[in-house]
Amino acid sequence: MPDNRNKVLTTATVNPNVVKAEYAVRGALVLRSVQYSDRLARGDKSLSFDKVIPCNIGNPQVLKQEPIEFHRQVLALVNVPGLVDQPEV
Repeated sequence: MPDNRNKVLTTATVNPNVVKAEYAVRGALVLRSVQYSDRLARGDKSLSFDKVIPCNIGNPQVLKQEPIEFHRQVLALVNVPGLVDQPEV
């Protein structure tokens, strides 16, 4: 089996495109939602709705979806096997 102890992932060793990668919430949909939010904040009653629900940022809880707790718990058990010995598990 190869010895991987000397292989370290840093900003110097990772692909430079990964280092330069950016994530931003932007685009026409976001800009329009900001416009609608501003109009609603100013009391504009000409819209057929009274709130803007942001669904583009990966937060399903804003729509009352339960958090993905089970998957997080399983990952915790994989990362910390000693947790299996806990009575509540």
